[in-house]
Amino acid sequence: MSNGAAEDAAGNLLVGDLVTVGYDETAPTLEITPDSGVTNDDPITFTFEFSEEIFEFIEGDISITGGVGSNFTMADGDTYTIDVTPAGDGDITVSVANEAAEDSAGNLLVGDMVTIEYDGTAPTLEITPDGGESNDDPIVFTFFFSEDVIGFDAGDIMVTGGTAGTFTTLDDYLYTQPFVAVIAGSLEGLLGVAKSVLLVIGALLLSVESAISPAFPPPGGHVMILSEVFDLFVKQSPVTVMVRATMENVLSAERLDQLFAETAVRQRPSALAFSLVADLMGTVVCGVRPSMHAAFQANSEAIAVTIKPLYDKLRGIEPGVTRTLVRETATRLAEIVDHTEGTLPPWLPGYRVKILDGNHLRRTDRRLKELRSRNAAPLPGHSLVLLDPERMLAIDVFPCEDGHAQERRLLPQVLPTVERGDCLVADRNFCTMDFLAGIADRGGSFIIRQHKQALRGELQGERREAGKIETGSVFEQPLRLLPREKEPWPVRRISVLLDEPTRDGDTELHVLTNLPESIDACRIAEIYRRRWTIETAFQELEATLEGELQTLCYPRAALFAFAMALTAYNVLSTVKAALRGEHGAEKINHEVSGYYLADEVAGTWRGMMIVLPGEFWTEQFADRTPRQMAELLREAAQQIRLPAFRKHPRGPKKKPPSKMNKKHRRHVSTARILEERTSEPTKK
Repeated sequence: MSNGAAEDAAGNLLVGDLVTVGYDETAPTLEITPDSGVTNDDPITFTFEFSEEIFEFIEGDISITGGVGSNFTMADGDTYTIDVTPAGDGDITVSVANEAAEDSAGNLLVGDMVTIEYDGTAPTLEITPDGGESNDDPIVFTFFFSEDVIGFDAGDIMVTGGTAGTFTTLDDYLYTQPFVAVIAGSLEGLLGVAKSVLLVIGALLLSVESAISPAFPPPGGHVMILSEVFDLFVKQSPVTVMVRATMENVLSAERLDQLFAETAVRQRPSALAFSLVADLMGTVVCGVRPSMHAAFQANSEAIAVTIKPLYDKLRGIEPGVTRTLVRETATRLAEIVDHTEGTLPPWLPGYRVKILDGNHLRRTDRRLKELRSRNAAPLPGHSLVLLDPERMLAIDVFPCEDGHAQERRLLPQVLPTVERGDCLVADRNFCTMDFLAGIADRGGSFIIRQHKQALRGELQGERREAGKIETGSVFEQPLRLLPREKEPWPVRRISVLLDEPTRDGDTELHVLTNLPESIDACRIAEIYRRRWTIETAFQELEATLEGELQTLCYPRAALFAFAMALTAYNVLSTVKAALRGEHGAEKINHEVSGYYLADEVAGTWRGMMIVLPGEFWTEQFADRTPRQMAELLREAAQQIRLPAFRKHPRGPKKKPPSKMNKKHRRHVSTARILEERTSEPTKK
């Protein structure tokens, strides 16, 4: 209350007061990370990282199986550690239950659980020759290990009474149960030993018999054993093979690093390659790894830097690089889709239809220092996306770091992408005079819902009935637009009198277009109705991929994650195109679930990458042409069991019961907060 707002009986004015309280209804979350995966460390350190400062968290809140905890330490208010001494070989599980602690506002914790494998038993070795007393020359010796080993090479073998021949291995490719270290004096001996070996791949137990002709013979003559394993994966999980092969073709390290070098303005190539950052992010958005920290930790031995440079690189990825990543990969994937013969029927023959819509990233955690004291939810940014509905590919993205910025602010970036013959379909938020005129000036067409206040115009003549579509009756009337600095120009105004009101309560909507009169008004109204195709794509992306990571608070990092999710969505769309080419569009569109396709990939990826290393995929698929990739995808599509990926559509939606309005909650733009950081004078 301000000074002077009241007075006492003697006329003395009030000395006011001010009090501010924060409101927080968001539950704190927890991520538990061990210092390694499969390990023989003793003890093993587990780190507990909370999304915000929490209270009343004690050692007794931690549940441990397979080991004993000690040295419980609080690093700060949101980070704790504990050392776990294993009880023996096997799994160690560390968990914290829900509601075990709370934040300063009393919101109860959402717990977490992690399981790792402890192996403290040394491997054993049995060496066997290919015969007893023998006059074979050379004699092949095979080394049988009791379990997987690494670091074994020719220098570890000591030979007396003879001379060691050619030492051969298979890219550190290891067999288990019984384990055969496939190391011999010749390639022929190597292949002989490989018969009737059992492989444990993820959750699959597969049997390798003698040489099986692979479904896709490698062009470079790669060692036959890897080809056999590849063929087995094609038969058991063809979807995973299709996705991994396509990703290697469009996202190879060479292509990504070249893209970064040509596009980045301020960032420069460093010891941490852009391709490696994209690869780690890809495993996160595809659900193979739960977070960037987990992805880094799983690959830490192959990464020459610590976790901090990784996050520094992420938060500095420029919007131009993010956009180019989506555009370049979509262009190549479009060629593959065309060769699969799985494109969908054209919406408007003679035109290239593009759907434009915006996507706002959801709020992030308050991990940045500047955000921790604010009650408003931090927004990391938003994007405009262009969708090609015939190929179902996101062909362009226009990222914006300011979560509060109006979407129309990005329209000047969209206009240069319009080409003669394009037809843009968009909602009323994009209906501005400059945007419509810009599309027409570039030889493009538009089907955009009219905004009530954004345009000045005069209706001409009488409104005539044009027919009926599924959602209502269609009418048409000429409209003359009145720009402030240009001559008036005519457009067609298509109106739909709706049988049922929209969710906003509208009973009639109006669509503006500059398409010629030869295109029927009902056709135009139907095309606008199908604009929801892009909303469906966003929903599928949200349900199947992790493109909006709450832990990525820096806007550029969050926008890059969304771009990687768009790219992964495009790869899945390419796989669906191959399925349509092989099994028919009607069957795939109505029966195959993108969610189950993505789930299959996430569940099989890790095991497949153990036995088929990255070098194999690069050698086989990085340089294939779009036509060759399309042929490969269609061959693999023949192996897919479609019932395993069947959709389960829900029934008609029912109107939810009325609810009491909750108190409005504010949001804050993370980008603007960070600008305040850089504009403040340095404290000495």
